[in-house]
Amino acid sequence: MRKIIYTVLLLMMFNTSYSQPWQVINSSFGVSEIMFTSINTGYISSGSKLKKTTNLGINWSTILDCGSQGIERIKFFDDNLGFVFNRTKVFKTNNGGQNWFEYNLPDSMYNHYMLDSSTGFGSYLGRINSNYGKIYKTTNGGQNWIELGSDLNLHLVTDLLFFDSSEGIALGEKYLPLTRHIYKTTNGGLNWQAIQFSTNAKKMYLDNDILYLLDVNRLCKSSNQGETWKTIFVSDSIPVINSIDIINNHIFLCGYHYYLVSPPYYGIKYKIYISSDGGNIWNLSYNTGASNAINSINFINELTGFAGGSYLLKTTTGGTTFISTINTAVPDKHTLSQNYPNPFNPTTRIKFDVASNSKIKLVVYNTLGKEMTVLVNENMNAGSYETEWNAESFSSGIYYYSLFINNNLIDTKKTVLIK
Repeated sequence: MRKIIYTVLLLMMFNTSYSQPWQVINSSFGVSEIMFTSINTGYISSGSKLKKTTNLGINWSTILDCGSQGIERIKFFDDNLGFVFNRTKVFKTNNGGQNWFEYNLPDSMYNHYMLDSSTGFGSYLGRINSNYGKIYKTTNGGQNWIELGSDLNLHLVTDLLFFDSSEGIALGEKYLPLTRHIYKTTNGGLNWQAIQFSTNAKKMYLDNDILYLLDVNRLCKSSNQGETWKTIFVSDSIPVINSIDIINNHIFLCGYHYYLVSPPYYGIKYKIYISSDGGNIWNLSYNTGASNAINSINFINELTGFAGGSYLLKTTTGGTTFISTINTAVPDKHTLSQNYPNPFNPTTRIKFDVASNSKIKLVVYNTLGKEMTVLVNENMNAGSYETEWNAESFSSGIYYYSLFINNNLIDTKKTVLIK
């Protein structure tokens, strides 16, 4: 009897259970695009339907069905004002989806960008040896559209955005042979000039006048409206970037890559990466297989976010691995334990003791002393903790991890990753 009680006490005292950073909260519908407008209210497109939540993703209700055509893009400026586009129509609401205005589009539009409640732009899906990609503009909230940009020499405009009513960027393709190009306008889309930058990107993202290019194997950013670019993310393990979101210098990115299973068969993996320092250091946050696609990612703040594709995912930890408290008793001193397992592939666990309430930082370095990832960086109470390092995106080799408490180095350990 004493042995049973002792075992139960140990299990209560040393809780080594892990909470994954992402949890599936709904698997009853697929997700194409996610957009939250406030802490509780969000919208997602799922095929031809627009769904809404008012309780932080717990429940979803369909508020619009576009019929046989799938939704191409959603844009909400707040909880009430929003636009929904498919290829032939635009739907507008002023009251959060209770009522809708429906307007016809002049052509089969492939892309859409609303600058504000009145001004918006759209691109026409051109064809080889016929019409080139056209740009259209509305100044009355989608009711009427005029054609612009006759000198935009693209067969297909794959993405379109505007900094203001005058300056905008078009990303697109020319065929025979296939090449991809970036064009810029400074007069509201009337004329376009090519930007000289080699890219295979199909998507862009705008955050506070910083332009991001979702390229193959890399993420680039420009602070001068596309004139010059800086690569901030490079990875062979995620060559296709589907979506990104940025909150206060935190970048959240999702995409996929193919891998050889057995010739000639390939598999596909979808992944989420995060950076908490504007793109200098990246951590793998989520990894799944072909049946669990991830198309879109959207964060409300630095901690709470959603990702969707085959199902809907949610995180409340900023996509980082949860740190387990394994003992709340106050340790005698600060210590760093050897990771287990070691060697490992691709995950390992690291325990550390905190003797007093302190600022904790746990950092991984390569053999050259370069900082590779930050596992923990927060204020913590005294106690014993354990965290997990997922090194799937890292190469085989020797690494070192160091524990800093209040910016003072406590200890460094060596670990080996073998793939």
